[in-house]
Amino acid sequence: MKLFRRALLLTVVLGLWTNEAAFSQQITRIKASQASIELKREVPISTEVAGRIVSVNPTTEGKHVKEGEILIQLDDSVIRAEVHRAQLEFEQQTEIEFAKASLEVAQAQLAQKVTANETRKGSFNAAELRTANLEVTKADASLNKAKGDKLLQEADVEIKKAQLAQYTVRAPFDGMVSELIRYPGNNVRQGDPVMTLTDMSEMRAVVRVPYKERDKLFIGDQVEIVIREDSAPAADEPAPFQESPAKKADPFSDQCTEPGAAAVPSTEPADEVREGVFTGEIMQIDPTVQVIKQVSYVELIVYVKNRMDKHNRYLLQKGMPVDAYVLAAERD
Repeated sequence: MKLFRRALLLTVVLGLWTNEAAFSQQITRIKASQASIELKREVPISTEVAGRIVSVNPTTEGKHVKEGEILIQLDDSVIRAEVHRAQLEFEQQTEIEFAKASLEVAQAQLAQKVTANETRKGSFNAAELRTANLEVTKADASLNKAKGDKLLQEADVEIKKAQLAQYTVRAPFDGMVSELIRYPGNNVRQGDPVMTLTDMSEMRAVVRVPYKERDKLFIGDQVEIVIREDSAPAADEPAPFQESPAKKADPFSDQCTEPGAAAVPSTEPADEVREGVFTGEIMQIDPTVQVIKQVSYVELIVYVKNRMDKHNRYLLQKGMPVDAYVLAAERD
């Protein structure tokens, strides 16, 4: 009992020490120089075969669809008839039944002649017995061919069904139909886009951080994305950065001298309460250094889970003005 209590006490102490170590891990909040929101997945939806469009779903842009939902239906009356015919041919067993009957007759005739020769030698000569054996072999080959033809017919049914499926296009993922290009009655060729499906559930943020912060950046680190209150579109280049009046010898040293230019480390906690605050994850660190006005930056690719407001509208949108803060965890 004493040993059990000691073990339990040790477990509790270790657990408290582990939790304390986890909470005491230093997180540095690094402000990015620039951040932009892009679509992670936007796919043109086309047909695999040529044909006439019978229906398009949805009929208006901006509607959401679920994965597997039918988006496009082509006229499939001809291929559907071919599937029906192939299915009927496959279900017929006439050739196999006839081949089985022929084999049974040949085997019976051979057995009769062999038995007759055993009862009375010389009833059938060698040539007659050889002919009877050949009839059995021929009937057996016919049965095997009939079974082989049945396998080919089964494969033909599957091929026809696969071809039939190409006339129906289903949604590859949950998303919003952002553009309708063709409508029922239009004829399309193979690969012609009919609509555009956009996934808004997860967005892609391109984040630029001064190169001097590179040693603090790791794949998997969290990034806080904050929607700016102003609605002005983001500039092509980061406005706060001005060309340094004096060039430094090291091109990757601390070059950002203007207020707000450098990503200043901070230990402020992330604001996760506000509706316009999102948390993403660094998925890629671009190996190419971006140089803008003699200032060097590291470009990060961040995936951010999107959210909807009470009116079922996604909050993060392509091109909207945002700020970004890398939550860099201290590492040994």
